[in-house]
Amino acid sequence: MKELTVGEDVVMYFDTRGGYNNRNKITFVGSDIIKQDENIVGSYWIYDELYRMESGYEAHMLLAGEEMIELIVRCNDIIIEEE
Repeated sequence: MKELTVGEDVVMYFDTRGGYNNRNKITFVGSDIIKQDENIVGSYWIYDELYRMESGYEAHMLLAGEEMIELIVRCNDIIIEEE
């Protein structure tokens, strides 16, 4: 992960060189972070689970860097795009 910004939305930017597509930005709209381990920037996304909630989604992400990193975000919507 190249960058993580947290505000009303959580926005993640990725380096997609050598990947399967060029979609390098994920926006979790109207989000709350439920769990966030340290050292997320510079890690690699390796696994995720997505749950449908009454008012949106809950995304559970597992990332790898110097150690395993967990991020859980609850949001109203998810936008994945190329920027």
